[in-house]
Amino acid sequence: MKLVYVAGPYRAPTQEQIDKNIQNAILRARDVLLAGNLPVTPHLLSIGNTTSLTGSFETTDQVWREGLILLVERCDEVWLFDGWEKSNGTLAEVRKAFEHRIPVILPSGEVLRDLKERDI
Repeated sequence: MKLVYVAGPYRAPTQEQIDKNIQNAILRARDVLLAGNLPVTPHLLSIGNTTSLTGSFETTDQVWREGLILLVERCDEVWLFDGWEKSNGTLAEVRKAFEHRIPVILPSGEVLRDLKERDI
């Protein structure tokens, strides 16, 4: 069994689009489970109300970015879902995966070898 980080866009201009990104993450996490692996799905941390995680204080983007990068480093693979190439956060996660020689799997199931091959 592998520990698989599920990566793709989270932020969007509307709550409806954010909800769609969360649903896409859930669908990709399902693929991970069906393949016999355990998904690590950061998008699920925000379901409902993020203040339930943070209480009365605001967390910064930096806390999330650094923490999620730590999760990537501890996983065996990164599986992407649609729209990943437009997300700065996901691109940082992919770069970190490459740095640690962690395989990155595209939505098609192909292995991403380099960001240059995608013109990003």
